[in-house]
Amino acid sequence: MKLTKYQIRRRIKARFLRRFRGGLIKKRTKAERVFEDILKKLGLDFIPQAGFLSPKSFYIVDFYIKSPYKLIVEIDGENHRTNKNYIYDKKKISYFRRCGFRVLKFLNDNVLNDKEKVQRQLCYCLGKIKNKSRLGKR
Repeated sequence: MKLTKYQIRRRIKARFLRRFRGGLIKKRTKAERVFEDILKKLGLDFIPQAGFLSPKSFYIVDFYIKSPYKLIVEIDGENHRTNKNYIYDKKKISYFRRCGFRVLKFLNDNVLNDKEKVQRQLCYCLGKIKNKSRLGKR
């Protein structure tokens, strides 16, 4: 079976994405590890440093909480406050929202200093999503 140029490029991107993602998992911040503990405590099915291929690029998010929630969680530190990263984050978030994902963002400081508040916000968001999905099934 002969592959098209598009299929070859996509496979190369996917291979690179897997390698890159593996390096990020090893270099997670303290806030990301704390948030992962919160997700485990809630018993959610999630993927840390999940990679997504878009037609033009690829994106890596801090956490992807699987179906039925389809929720992406970003834990942002100081580097996300620069103008360049702000624009990139805005583009990334708008792409995921167009694809039907919900996006939730927390600051590193909030995760580290106020875990209970972060957990309440996450539970509130998950409850809201679950209720909407129930309403859609009627």
